[in-house]
Amino acid sequence: MVCSFMSAGFLESIVFVMIIKIICKIIITTQIIIIPIIILQIIIIQIIIIINLLFDSISFKLIKAQG
Repeated sequence: MVCSFMSAGFLESIVFVMIIKIICKIIITTQIIIIPIIILQIIIIQIIIIINLLFDSISFKLIKAQG
């Protein structure tokens, strides 16, 4: 009886450790995927803001030139 309990506990601890390792790997891989996406989003937003500012200044100059 004691042996069966020991082996069951041992298997459960191995499974538990495996689950923790899998969760850690998932967290690390999602961080590796998510962080560059966030950086890309920031860069894209900055580019859009710059383009908008350029268009605003160009359109402002055109309005001034026409007026």
